Amino acid sequence: MNLHLNESLADILKQVRLGMPNQKIYLVGGAVRDLVLGKALKDLDFVVKNGSVGLAKAVRRRFDAVWY
Repeated sequence: MNLHLNESLADILKQVRLGMPNQKIYLVGGAVRDLVLGKALKDLDFVVKNGSVGLAKAVRRRFDAVWY
């Protein structure tokens, strides 16, 4: 399966990756489903093995966003 990411989403994913450059970060949940179905994304959820709070804080700072 090949998913085609638009330039904006690809840039966002690269920026998230910079939050934890030494760890694998997985995009999960509804965003993956919506990508497969070709729908617009409403939010992005990520999973990491360790340091999820650190990643959430880094993303929040980078994008002036909220985190839970």
